[in-house]
Amino acid sequence: MPSYTSSSRFVTDRMPKGVGLKTLCLMLFLFLTVLAAIECFWRSQGHKSNMSDTVLMWAAEREKINDDKGMVVLIGASRIQLGFDTNYFRQEYQDRPLVNLAIDGTPPMAVLRDLAENSNFRGTIILSAKSEWFTNDNWNRAQGHVKRYHTDYRYSFDRRIDTQIDKWMQGNLVSLQQNLNLKNTVQQLMVHQSLPKPFYIQTLPDRSKKADYQLMDDIEGHRQKRVEKLRNVEKKVPVASLGQWKMDVESVMQWAYMIQDRGGRIIFVRFPTSGEHWNIDERRYPKARYWNQFARMKDVEAYHFRDIKGMNRDEFDLPDTSHLDQKDRRAFTKILLDELML
Repeated sequence: MPSYTSSSRFVTDRMPKGVGLKTLCLMLFLFLTVLAAIECFWRSQGHKSNMSDTVLMWAAEREKINDDKGMVVLIGASRIQLGFDTNYFRQEYQDRPLVNLAIDGTPPMAVLRDLAENSNFRGTIILSAKSEWFTNDNWNRAQGHVKRYHTDYRYSFDRRIDTQIDKWMQGNLVSLQQNLNLKNTVQQLMVHQSLPKPFYIQTLPDRSKKADYQLMDDIEGHRQKRVEKLRNVEKKVPVASLGQWKMDVESVMQWAYMIQDRGGRIIFVRFPTSGEHWNIDERRYPKARYWNQFARMKDVEAYHFRDIKGMNRDEFDLPDTSHLDQKDRRAFTKILLDELML
């Protein structure tokens, strides 16, 4: 009686040669055809590729930091992500590497500290800040990103490869957007009898963002929610005393001085807010009392949008009182870069 091994070989030897490879090629062809059809369909509906702005995507940018004197690094939160046109910068400064380390909704002082203490960076930092971000209770808000880079990305070859593959796929495939998955699409059809609409914010491969507020269904409601959130902050979050704030600023500046001592340049920029948002900012940390004193400190290079020609009379529309629309990014960035004289 033939053994199991010999029986298997008997069957395999009698299989038509090439059937496995042909089947695989056919399946691959069908998959790519369906994927291409899905991509074409969503693009025809106005959707664009949109990155997921994850911690690992941030870590991939952090990995680019080196001692190149010409390197420019963006640090801050969503205002610099949405307001700074990185494409325009690269057109104007083709010989200067640009790295985007801004983190949405997060004061950036931990990133400044990391570059001062854990790198040999000696290029230029454009740091988007507001007065209250200098207080010590905000110093560690971005530490999660910094820690993840050092512990989970920096020395992991697999993590780097996976992140780069993920970055390439998200940058090229529209259908990978979370709001276009099958579950969300079916739910949208059943509840609203319509397909998912393009999201108003597009995250680009370099982690900069563009906001098209015309795509929002209720911009007024969105604006009111933001203002109401600020009102709650005004009621519940105490303002640091001027004396304590000055001590905190001096501590933050020690990190800036470390980079300056290596030949680097730190530029602090107060990006625009408008309407009641600006009024609340002024009630909590008045520009004349806080920011202006900071700007007068020795070896501090600080710019406030209210002091820059072209930005000081609400020339740029802030649909949600805090962020620029994509139509204004290029003009705003040109004015800012002309003022900074990089």
